[in-house]
Amino acid sequence: AALAVAFLHFAVESGQSGLGLPVRMLLRDLSRFAVPYFFLVSGFFLAGHVGEEGWWRRETRKRLRTVLVPYLVWSLAFGIFMLAAVAGPELCRAQAFDWSAWWQSKRFLLVGLDLREPPLLLPLWYLRTLLLLVLVSPVLFGLVRKAPRTTLGTLGLVYLSYSLIIDRCPDLAAYDAVALVRQTLAPEAFFFFSVGAWLRGRDAEPSAVGRLPAADRRGRSESARRRGRRLPDGSRGTQGMGLLQ
Repeated sequence: AALAVAFLHFAVESGQSGLGLPVRMLLRDLSRFAVPYFFLVSGFFLAGHVGEEGWWRRETRKRLRTVLVPYLVWSLAFGIFMLAAVAGPELCRAQAFDWSAWWQSKRFLLVGLDLREPPLLLPLWYLRTLLLLVLVSPVLFGLVRKAPRTTLGTLGLVYLSYSLIIDRCPDLAAYDAVALVRQTLAPEAFFFFSVGAWLRGRDAEPSAVGRLPAADRRGRSESARRRGRRLPDGSRGTQGMGLLQ
C-alpha cells in the first residue's frame, strides 16, 4: 500500500514513469486502493482496544505522539523550506521581501489549522484526518456496534454521493462547507475507518470458556454434562467491541 501511494504521487501523476498515458491512468486507478486501505487498517487495530479500561484516553495520547507531533514537525520544516525558497532569491537580489504578507497567507496552511485547506505539505492531510477519526472513534465505534448495517450503509451512501457530486460539479469545492468536507471531513476516510472497526468485531477469537484455566474448564464441562447440555468450547466470539455480525 505504501508503494502504491508513492507510485500514485510520483510515477502516475507526474508522468515520470515513462509509461504511456493509458497505462498510467490504469495504474493510477489501481493504486487508489492504498489510502482507503490505510484508513481501514487504522480503524481495525484501534477497535481492538475497545473494552479495555481507559482505552480511548490511552490511545489518544499515543496518537498525539505518533501522529500530531510528526504532523507539526514536518509542517514546520516544510514551511521553513518554502520560506527560504521564496525569500532567498529576493534577499540575494537585495530586494525587500514582504514577510508580513507571506505569513498572513501561509500561517494557517503552515500547520493545517484552516481545515478548509490542505496542509502546506499536502500529503499530511492524511495525518490530520486520522487524528480527527481517533478523537471521534468512541462515537463511530458505538454506532457500528449498535447498528452496523445502518451506520455503514449511511456512511457508504454519503461517500458515494459526495464523490459523484464533486466529480460532476467541481465548482462546489469553492464553498467553505464543501471545502471542509473535502480537505478534512473526508467521507472516504470515515467510511473505511468504520469498515475496519466492523471487521475487527467480526474477527473471531477463542471464547471466554476456552481461555479459562484447564481445571476450571474441566469443572464447567462436568457441570454442563450433568445438566445435559454441551458446552460450546468450539464456539467463536468477537474481539474488541463485540460488533454485530
